[in-house]
Amino acid sequence: MDASEVLARVFVLGQHIYETERTRRRSKQRSSELKDLGQKIASASSNLRQSAPETANVGKASHQPEKDPILGSLGEGSHPKPPLAVMERAGLHPETMNWQLQQARAELWELEGHLKHKCLGCGTPPTCCFKHGLNVIDIARETKSMTTEPVWDHMVELGDEVRFKCHPDAVEAGTYFAEFPSLILRTSELRRTIEDKLIEFSRPGPTLEEAKALQEKGVEL
Repeated sequence: MDASEVLARVFVLGQHIYETERTRRRSKQRSSELKDLGQKIASASSNLRQSAPETANVGKASHQPEKDPILGSLGEGSHPKPPLAVMERAGLHPETMNWQLQQARAELWELEGHLKHKCLGCGTPPTCCFKHGLNVIDIARETKSMTTEPVWDHMVELGDEVRFKCHPDAVEAGTYFAEFPSLILRTSELRRTIEDKLIEFSRPGPTLEEAKALQEKGVEL
């Protein structure tokens, strides 16, 4: 091997060493840059987490309406909701509702009296209270198609319970006699409610002179 070949190989080897060292230095520099970038991202993320609750609170406070100091101190659930208005079927004649009330009152009156005698005073088998329960349900369901008055829902519930607890077999065995006082009380309360409505229907209207006087005062009849 002559001197020129030796020099050529030395040159190539030196070039290779140079490129390798330059690549190593670039890789080290880039690694350092990536490390610095990671630290900056971590720092920014930490700052963002620390400031997030304050930002959320500010947003909530800015969108919440001011509350009345008196009403706000009472609490959200302290005001009862107004009852829903009672609605009646369009074109319902007053006498139709009057008739339904009379039928309901008659059945409740009979049921109440028989319950007081434990449903035992109407022959064998003792079916009277059971039948009154069926009649109460039928009248109430028919009337529910005419009005949203809640008393008719209560009558259906009472009729269902009477039909169950006053079944002839249960009456003969005395199975639910201990619960009859509660049934009597509920029946009596419903009867009085129906009677109050009948009183309103039976209230006499104003005379001709009274009607004229009311019209002069601007009162609609």
